[in-house]
Amino acid sequence: MKKIILGILLLLPLASYSQKLPIKFGDVSLDELKMVRYEKDTTAPAVVLVDYGESIIDYNQEKGFVIKFERVRRVKILTKDGYDWGNLTIQLYRDGSTEEDLTSVKAITYNLEKGKIVETKLKNDAIIREETDKNLRNVKIALPNVKEGSVIEVSYKVTSPFLFNFQDWDFQSTIPIVWGEYRARIPEYFEYKKLMQGYLALSINETSEVKRSFELVYREKIGGGNTSTRFGGSSSSTERERVEYTEKYFRWALKDAPAFREEPFLTTTEIIF
Repeated sequence: MKKIILGILLLLPLASYSQKLPIKFGDVSLDELKMVRYEKDTTAPAVVLVDYGESIIDYNQEKGFVIKFERVRRVKILTKDGYDWGNLTIQLYRDGSTEEDLTSVKAITYNLEKGKIVETKLKNDAIIREETDKNLRNVKIALPNVKEGSVIEVSYKVTSPFLFNFQDWDFQSTIPIVWGEYRARIPEYFEYKKLMQGYLALSINETSEVKRSFELVYREKIGGGNTSTRFGGSSSSTERERVEYTEKYFRWALKDAPAFREEPFLTTTEIIF
């Protein structure tokens, strides 16, 4: 299975450039809905039309550096055996009271009925949160009205304060993937070890750099006694510091990835550290 795994190597103190996005949520075509089989694998019960993800390490004035991950995936359901692709599980990490935050969840099932595109949107009661253990929570999503011929779309965002938990990415799955793409933006303060597993050659493997900056704002209370930090108010002084840095930009993509077939004696498709 072709995948990219980013694991933290070194941590020092302390939407994407100009390339067009490969998918726009809600922009499903008639051709995608009329599709009855995937010609490059006519046995496939479903096919991922586009799977796009992006991870950004961003600075937040209150929380410091956080990882912002966004994903959009579009899948064509071809047979009843592909119905399971209407279910998605998102795993969130937590440590005590600190946890990853899932937001902007959107999911739509598209069907072609009497020549017209009919949309069925995800309802809140179809999102289920499950506690797995003290560090993990699963959010399960079941898309409505999934049937043969459906096109389903899901998008969501995850904000993580855990800089070691950089999102991995799979370019190959148990069904074919027409286009898979993952982008990452990492400030120079962080260095991640990038591991690639699998035999498929990437269609795009780009790295570049750009100069960026963020602003630190200090507001300190003016008056006798101990000096304390606070925000706003007329009795405070404000200092601003602009921090300039170099940001590394990575773009990986793979076109027409075939379905991954499990081989005899294969124990796992994951890399174990």
